Amino acid sequence: MKEFFELMKKLSDKDPTPYWKFMIKQYVDSARAYHNLQHIVQGWDEFNEIKKLKIAEFKEVMEPPKILRVKFSWGNHDLIYYTGHLDKNGNPVLVKDNEEKSALYSYQMAKELELSDEFAQESHDEVMVTKHDRAPITLEQKLIADTDLSILGKPEQIFWLYDGGIRQEYYWVPEDLYKSARAGVLQSFLNKPFIYNTEYFKNKYEGQARRNIEKALFNLSIS
Repeated sequence: MKEFFELMKKLSDKDPTPYWKFMIKQYVDSARAYHNLQHIVQGWDEFNEIKKLKIAEFKEVMEPPKILRVKFSWGNHDLIYYTGHLDKNGNPVLVKDNEEKSALYSYQMAKELELSDEFAQESHDEVMVTKHDRAPITLEQKLIADTDLSILGKPEQIFWLYDGGIRQEYYWVPEDLYKSARAGVLQSFLNKPFIYNTEYFKNKYEGQARRNIEKALFNLSIS
């Protein structure tokens, strides 16, 4: 992919091919109906659009070296993604450390590329905000967190494709348990004063995201 190789060329003189092969192997896995390469490309496209539009809020992030690290972190944020399995008694066992493993990979990759300790640690922390269990601190973290949630505010047709993709990824979870868990996740976003952290994303996605989530919760309650 052109975006990946251009990014890697700017970051390091080392051969990026092994990392690209691993990236492809992970993101094109047949079990990934949403957390796949298209999701990564859409995020990179979002960054490029912000830069093209010269959004003042992100001016300091859109220039090297910050934007290079943001794109690097984004590319790695879902590299490790496994939903879970049923145990011998048929009970769902959900995996809860995908972000931790992806963050560690991003850190180790940065070190192998001989990037700075600061770059490696910042990238690790940027990946971790996609767990959405903590408030992002830096503007780069806010940009990545908001980009990860931008799908919630897409037009209905795109949102429902995403919603169906999540169900496919958790196909092995019994329907009642899935509905309960999914409703809990979606409701947690509605319970926040704002889903998004930055004014740009609030203006672009907040209203539609809340409408989409409310409809999804309604569907879960009646189906």
